[in-house]
Amino acid sequence: MITLTGFSLFVTSLIIYFTNALLLDTLTPPTKKLIEPLITKEMRVRTKLTNVFRRTGTAAIDRETKNAYLPEIKKIKTSQTGAEITLILPDGLSSEDIIKIRPAIAYALNAGELEIYQNGKIIKIVAYNSPLPNYVKFSKPDYSKLKGIIPLLLGESVRGTEIVDLTELPHLLVGGETKGGKSTLLNLIINYLSHNALVDLHVIDFAGVELNYLQAYNIPVADHQGAAIAKINSLKTLWQQRKKLFMAAGTKDIQLYNRRNPTNQLKYNVLIIDELSIFRERPGQEKEEKKILQAAMADLCDLGSIGRKYGIHLILATQKPSADVVPGLLKDNIPASIAFPIKTVFGSMSILGHGGAQHLPRIRGRCIYQYDGERHLQVTHLTEQQKEEHIGYIKKPEKGLIYAVLPDEITS
Repeated sequence: MITLTGFSLFVTSLIIYFTNALLLDTLTPPTKKLIEPLITKEMRVRTKLTNVFRRTGTAAIDRETKNAYLPEIKKIKTSQTGAEITLILPDGLSSEDIIKIRPAIAYALNAGELEIYQNGKIIKIVAYNSPLPNYVKFSKPDYSKLKGIIPLLLGESVRGTEIVDLTELPHLLVGGETKGGKSTLLNLIINYLSHNALVDLHVIDFAGVELNYLQAYNIPVADHQGAAIAKINSLKTLWQQRKKLFMAAGTKDIQLYNRRNPTNQLKYNVLIIDELSIFRERPGQEKEEKKILQAAMADLCDLGSIGRKYGIHLILATQKPSADVVPGLLKDNIPASIAFPIKTVFGSMSILGHGGAQHLPRIRGRCIYQYDGERHLQVTHLTEQQKEEHIGYIKKPEKGLIYAVLPDEITS
């Protein structure tokens, strides 16, 4: 006698068999006509995903029994816009294993775009039928109505316009090869920062060409090594000054300090480095120069780890992502990253922690945004005329980077 559990397993196996056969188009026309109405969208999605896991070897292998455990498809919800799938990963698999097979999942589900979110062993995949646009035109917003302390517009995802608060990130790492859209994103970010009265912007650009126009708006641009290191040192000094100030005021961070001192607001300082590889050590350099570069990178790592509470935020970009340009200690302190097309899997791993950016379509402005999950973005395009036409005006600071008068007992 077949038990209820056994019968359920039998029916499930039968459904999977016929669904597979239907998807592979191996059924005879009469059988196909009979079975097709019984196969729901959820069954199709489940079967397609299971096939992807098997084909790509996405499974945890038990060392003793040699059994393979696929991700458990816990829930599937379909709609007119796509599907939402919840997975539970077995021990031995991580979210990176799912992200690695993202292209295979998108192809199997015929999805225009995918979003992947992680919460421990629970993975949520959102598949959208519609793809991203290949071009997003810039439209000047009402900056006063944007939510957040340091709102930044990044571009369009399948969910709509992506606007993030830099204080929440709290730093951003950007990587991508030439003409991928990295410079467009930096200019877009600068446009938003320049309209923010709470922000003082600091820029390091060794090329001295891409961001040179900022000089006309009293935004200082460090275009040589000495100026770049001096700028980093000044931010480190600011952090030390504010640490003493917060201790004296009994506050733990800049947001709490500003709430308690509405008439003496401290500004947020955002440092943009257009090419992080300028701090990379090179063969033939003198020992003294190497020490200086090592110290500068160590200071950047420090600012990345504790700068947030003192109102210091980093936006670091490079077109040469590698382990020596983006050291692990720095990457560990920057949870938010954006990867434009990159030639190698190693470059993608330096920015995202895994491959994927090397497979991005060569569409200018197309990138992978990683923070509370991963999603593809199309960066809003800012023309040469617009980048100067819509930039805000930042008043040049009168006393370097110190924007608060410190009590005598602290400065002494």
